[in-house]
Amino acid sequence: MVKKFFFFLFILSIFVSCKSSEKKGEEFFYPKPYFGDELYLPNKDDNSFTICVIPDTQKYFHQAYQKDRHKSYPMNQYEIANRQMEWIVKNSEKNGGDISFALMVGDIINNHHWYRCEWEYADKAFSILDNQIPYLYVMGNHDFDNKFISFENKYNVSGNRYFLKYFGPNSKHYKNKEINGGFYKDGTSSWQILKAGEIDFLVIGLEFEPNDDVLVWANKLIQQKSNYPVILVTHSYLSVFNELPEGLKEINKKRKISDEKKFEINELKNLKGKAAYTNLSNHSKNTGFNSGKDIFEKLVKPNKNIFLVLCGHSFAGANGENSRIDINDAGYPVYSFMSNYQGRNDLYKSLGFSGTPKVCGDGWLRLMTFNMKEMTLQIKTYSTEFNCFEEDSDSDFLIKFDWDWETRFNN
Repeated sequence: MVKKFFFFLFILSIFVSCKSSEKKGEEFFYPKPYFGDELYLPNKDDNSFTICVIPDTQKYFHQAYQKDRHKSYPMNQYEIANRQMEWIVKNSEKNGGDISFALMVGDIINNHHWYRCEWEYADKAFSILDNQIPYLYVMGNHDFDNKFISFENKYNVSGNRYFLKYFGPNSKHYKNKEINGGFYKDGTSSWQILKAGEIDFLVIGLEFEPNDDVLVWANKLIQQKSNYPVILVTHSYLSVFNELPEGLKEINKKRKISDEKKFEINELKNLKGKAAYTNLSNHSKNTGFNSGKDIFEKLVKPNKNIFLVLCGHSFAGANGENSRIDINDAGYPVYSFMSNYQGRNDLYKSLGFSGTPKVCGDGWLRLMTFNMKEMTLQIKTYSTEFNCFEEDSDSDFLIKFDWDWETRFNN
């Protein structure tokens, strides 16, 4: 009996030790949850303004993650997205806040055309922004109607009927509204002139892995509006692979990676803030569809007015941030930022739900505050669920523009 008692104590001590280690790991990787007062961003300076980047929302609208549809599920995850949109509106310039406009990086929903409810959840959430703040979104790979795996082991997507119905030119978000912009053909890529402070930006939204014709259209648009600073938004552009070199072993088991891509990742994995581009062969079997590297070479590099590229798509567990700086043909820097938090599940842990923690995104948004007097761009990451900022170096950092704004954008 005594031996059994000591054996029980030994097992218990191991369990407590493991739980303690898990807690330390979580504290290291995640911000401390804080359910305090909601942040308000007032507009205090005419020389300063904020652009809000909305990361992939697919897990918020995933049909399997809604109490409305599955009574055993602990909450409606679409409500997290609703709170994000409501927070953006509260902090919009129209309501005295600092956010001039919002940009969404794609993968609005999760399951293509299979569940109409996902599109309806998303439609209602983005309707919160309508007539309150200008915004632009792009089409991600999950927003296509169909997906299939080819014999070449490539993930392919096709069809845009649902995206166009809920978010295209004839949807309620655009139809009969005064929007200073336009669309490529049927509307899977778009552009807008969006004003922030005293600056008019040309914002171009490219569909997932755009084909050559879309890039030609974007090039012509930039040439026609040659005096505008350009922000490019597209779903798939940067990768997180370089941050996870060990993950290459698992990735190689699932799909082939070119020797060129392996070399690029290995070269960059030890350089902080230098992300690899996304790989074309991951998704499209047909020629003419462009990866992140192709987009850079064909569109970004030749155009000195493109100074900022925003994307989502890539993530690995809780890791969904990356960035890089490139030099274009005119010798100016181009800043690229990836933000995608869908693999995070701290909210479920914090609320004490039982079972395996469910991923959602924890309400994280990317805030980009421009100070045109100081010529800086402050990047911050804020959660509308925890009411706190994430303070690690990938989430909170400052960029100093080292060019003359008038010279670069006055052609």
